[in-house]
Amino acid sequence: YSKRDGQFKATRLRVIAITEQPWSQFDTAKGDDPMFSIIKVPALRVRRKDLRAMVKYQLRRLARLRGLANVPEIEDVAMRRLEAYDFPGNTRELFSLVERALDSLPAQEQQQTLTAELFWSAQSVKKLDLFKVDLLTVFPGLRSFLLSDFFPEKLNHNFTKYVYALFVALLFVGPQTRDANFGLNLFWAWWWPGILLTYPVFGRLWCSICPFMIYGEVVQRWQQARGAMLRKWPVKQLEAYGGWFLFSLFYAILVWEEVWNLENTAYLSSWLLLLITAGAVIGSALFERRVWCRYLCPIGGMNGLYAKLSLTEIRASKGVCDSECNTYHCYKGGPAEGQGQATNGCPLHSHPASLKDNRDCVLCMTCLKACPHESVQLNLRAPGVDFGYPFLFPVPGTSSAPQHQPSAHEVALLFLLMGANVCHHIPDVLRQVGWDADSISLALQDKGSHIALSLAALAAPGVIIFLFDSLMQLFHKLLYPSSLIPRKFIDISYAYLPLVWLGSLAHYEDLGLTEAGRVLPLIAKTAHHFVPDWGSLTRPISDILTTVEQRAPTLTASHDVVAFLQGSTLLAGVAMSSLLLQKLGRQHWSAWVHQALMLLLMAEYWAIIID
Repeated sequence: YSKRDGQFKATRLRVIAITEQPWSQFDTAKGDDPMFSIIKVPALRVRRKDLRAMVKYQLRRLARLRGLANVPEIEDVAMRRLEAYDFPGNTRELFSLVERALDSLPAQEQQQTLTAELFWSAQSVKKLDLFKVDLLTVFPGLRSFLLSDFFPEKLNHNFTKYVYALFVALLFVGPQTRDANFGLNLFWAWWWPGILLTYPVFGRLWCSICPFMIYGEVVQRWQQARGAMLRKWPVKQLEAYGGWFLFSLFYAILVWEEVWNLENTAYLSSWLLLLITAGAVIGSALFERRVWCRYLCPIGGMNGLYAKLSLTEIRASKGVCDSECNTYHCYKGGPAEGQGQATNGCPLHSHPASLKDNRDCVLCMTCLKACPHESVQLNLRAPGVDFGYPFLFPVPGTSSAPQHQPSAHEVALLFLLMGANVCHHIPDVLRQVGWDADSISLALQDKGSHIALSLAALAAPGVIIFLFDSLMQLFHKLLYPSSLIPRKFIDISYAYLPLVWLGSLAHYEDLGLTEAGRVLPLIAKTAHHFVPDWGSLTRPISDILTTVEQRAPTLTASHDVVAFLQGSTLLAGVAMSSLLLQKLGRQHWSAWVHQALMLLLMAEYWAIIID
């Protein structure tokens, strides 16, 4: 409106108003006016790529207002911290953080680089993140070691590859019993207890140095060198059927182990190793990366299940990945970029920022080597985080939604492993139900009946628990139809995981504590087996080996010590499962049914493993 002319005139003036909340007056004022427009800008947390430009703008503005000769810079670590922050106060909070960081420096230093410490408040504290510490930040030297070629490349292809071949040959041609073959002792008395002990700390780390897949890699590299085009994964079919193939193969292996006594038959143990190696080789020859490891390997399936309890995890900062990365070399591979090394991408086709649990991560550090932005983290965490509850730290308010994705085939594998602890002690179970020694001996000598008993022992615990859960669900539906629904069987079944894991460890503790310590005499005894009888020519060697067999030190535990440790292990298992049940059961009355079943299972394990 022109006061001079006393009339309204057209103008090009545009008025810009900003609000962080919806304002009804805007919609009223807009009406049908074509000159009136509303632009909705997404929150800063969903457009992280704008952060760097906005920070630089704010620094330029502050430098101009304060008369600084040079515009301050911001270091990459500080930028990554901002990119990982959710900014509940949106743009205003970002500008305030930058100004506060600049104000934190003395006036004469405000032209220097802003460090991450100045943005200490820019941390999105999630409940479960309170129980995670990035070991690569705490121990900088660890990053240098993991970025080196030694782990796992040189370790696998310069050492493990050759030792494994000799080990398999030793099982074939050496003595055939565990008390005479060093290799058989190493497999059953060292490897099985050892790998069970690694799960709570390192998860699937074994898979990164697994000799089965090393030979798969050898074949795969040969295929690629000759120009072969490896197939893409049939993901839909593998997701639907791969887990059930794994379950079926593991079921068959456990029956084979029990009926044909693989623990004390060297050449059959060797055939078991070759069978799994053949699967890895065939999968690698036909498909890219490690399809066998992710979907089909029975040992990998067990490792992935127990890895959910691990204290360590590989993850990546989603903020850094969203804002800075557009190559995804950690996932799909690529040439060296910045600080990142040239890699073929994650062998299991997993992106570290999208991992929900530890099942599909083997800690091979490929993503760490490939990442040019230092986004990858090696976290030390509380066990149980994958299930949304750090059950060794039951602090009120720390529960959260479970991160892992339950699946039917994984639950079936869990109960199969539960039944394996029963299958290993079939004679003890038969004695409990009233069989005499002669009947037990006859049943186990007949292959048909032994197979039937093994199949039943492997299935029985899971079937019993499923039937009790089904009855409880039916009871609740009939009597309390309007109250809180109990958790589904597939969800609450994971509460048994700690007890199954520690039940398996209790079983193998007997071998580990009574036979593993005899490794030195066994080495001499195994070597003695290969010394030919050439009279006086080889007699000195035989005498030396005989002396070592008789005098080499051994380290074994008494029966009482073994029983005490086995009992402690089982008690720890039922305690951890009970704590996890509190979370997964949502304190519903039906959880007491599973609590009672856990106590009964622990009592059965106690009776057949210890007594």
